[in-house]
Amino acid sequence: MRKIPPLNALKIFDIAARYKSFSSAASENHMTKGAISQQIKVLENWFEFELFNRTANGIELTDNGSNLMKTCNLAFSIIERQCEDLKRKSNYRNEIIIGCSSSLLSYWFLPKLYGFFSADKKFTLNYNSQASFQSIINGEVDFFISGEKISNYSFIDYELLYKDEIGLVCSVEYKKKIFNNDFEEITLLHSKSRYSAWNEWCCLSNIILNVSNEIIFDKLSLALDAAKLNLGVTIAPKFVVENDIDKGLLYAPFGFLNCSSGTYLYTRNNLSNDKKTIINEIISKVKG
Repeated sequence: MRKIPPLNALKIFDIAARYKSFSSAASENHMTKGAISQQIKVLENWFEFELFNRTANGIELTDNGSNLMKTCNLAFSIIERQCEDLKRKSNYRNEIIIGCSSSLLSYWFLPKLYGFFSADKKFTLNYNSQASFQSIINGEVDFFISGEKISNYSFIDYELLYKDEIGLVCSVEYKKKIFNNDFEEITLLHSKSRYSAWNEWCCLSNIILNVSNEIIFDKLSLALDAAKLNLGVTIAPKFVVENDIDKGLLYAPFGFLNCSSGTYLYTRNNLSNDKKTIINEIISKVKG
């Protein structure tokens, strides 16, 4: 038997400590203020010290009470997160969790999935645009797409999806400034995720851009959206923008150049065969 105080009393203490009010805790738990006070007393008897200082103006946590509040916050957060995870896994046995940046999702991954879903494909796709490589290590995603090459984990398989080709892209209207050699009038659109892309492209193309106007965005997708709005030019991988180029939304006046970077797929190798089959179908679709 675990040597812990009653869980219901801890739950009530957690609420009372957060609100610093027995009345608010009573309201949230649909209990009387006296019943809340009684549960707090149960805890104080168990610990053999007071958790609150009672004053005419209300209640204040003691030092021991503050320490217990921190412990409860951590413990209940872990329990809540794990319970939600178990519930999700139970509800979505065929769920595929994808870790991929929002830029790759919106400009490449999702457009490529058009026509993929059908009645015989019974699974749920869950996209996590905030995922990192640590997410796949922790098992929070089933596969992860990234420009970073990491290969020293025995339980993670990886493959090169694309050897990157990068190019300067802009709107069809903005290309007039390029062809008129109005480079001083050009605005460079940077993305923090690929901030060195401009220097890399200039070295590969032997083109020097002496410009003073620059705009920096958190994500590549925002830089591309700005380019389509005639705000400037940015650097992007070919596979990310080729769909918009085909539609006439973007233009690559100098074409694309091979560079040293690549885009990799990381997959946990302990997945079920059903999941592996679905993931292989998804990757074949987006690469096609």
